[in-house]
Amino acid sequence: MGGREKLFWALVACAIVPILIYSCTLNAPFIFDDIGNIVMNPDIKNPENITNRLVFRSAYRMGINDPSRPVTFLTFALNYRWGVLNTYGYHVVNVLLHILNTLLIFLLTRTICKLLFREESIFLSMMTALLFTTHPIQTEVVTYISHRSDSLSTLFCLCSLWLFIISTEKGKWCLAASLLCFSFAMGSKQISAVLPPILLIFDYMFLSSGDLKKVFQNKSKHLPFWMILTAYVLFRYFYLGQLGDPGESTYRKWTPYTYLITQSYVIVNYLRMLFYPTGQCFNHFVNPAGTILETRIMASIAILTIGLGTVYWLSRKSLPARSWVWFSTVWFILALAPTSSVFPISDAMAER
Repeated sequence: MGGREKLFWALVACAIVPILIYSCTLNAPFIFDDIGNIVMNPDIKNPENITNRLVFRSAYRMGINDPSRPVTFLTFALNYRWGVLNTYGYHVVNVLLHILNTLLIFLLTRTICKLLFREESIFLSMMTALLFTTHPIQTEVVTYISHRSDSLSTLFCLCSLWLFIISTEKGKWCLAASLLCFSFAMGSKQISAVLPPILLIFDYMFLSSGDLKKVFQNKSKHLPFWMILTAYVLFRYFYLGQLGDPGESTYRKWTPYTYLITQSYVIVNYLRMLFYPTGQCFNHFVNPAGTILETRIMASIAILTIGLGTVYWLSRKSLPARSWVWFSTVWFILALAPTSSVFPISDAMAER
């Protein structure tokens, strides 16, 4: 089988497998936040008023659009226009987003393999994408309509990263498209704010081969991403009036310190569910730690320290292995930073 045929069948597998897994969910009903965000939300139901109800000066609450996520709520409005409250169309969009993310994981892995090993490694790229798409940890984000925001932000972040990589060969139009995708990502969910540092780390590890001088020479490519991020932060703070979780109950339950130390326990559980996906739950009720000396916190910190020590040991191997291991670790840490650091949110642990 030739290279093009292998590529074709790998892409087919990445598109078909998600359909086989999630086709049984297409008629699932609206649940929990879906009621406020879609069923009881007048903002998505009037097409003549939708442009005024995507970005507006208001704190988010159930029953209105979230003005910090206009892209997500625009997709809800389009779903409503085409299918009113028939959940089938909403679930179809969620599954399509998951398929697109799977294909992007394939393309991104294939690109990294080319950079590291000078070959496509189609089989490795396909297996990576299929692991992503079939993992049980994806269940909530794919089947829960309201959490389409996570799939959308992932889609645009992966698109932005991939376009940034190929902009080194294809020219400025790819970089412009990458910036546009990042803007859409920020309009989908705030977790996309981690993309600019991820781009820096990717450039350092892969594109510049660990040479900081080369990264600095690419500053003109990185600067626009940080400008978009800064503009979003200023917009959210001065126009929308807040940066973090606006729920008062969040701050009655958590302080930045108790949230931070409890996240060591949460992250260990995230890792456990990635390698041994049992005990999944729609809502993990995690109680705040009173002190860092609690057994569960001390044990979690020890596990994470051993894990980072293992990463350091692996990073002392060959250059390709070092780049891959470090980038994967930094990606994991940065991706969790908005929700698993010192900024309390209402759900201290969430599979989405």
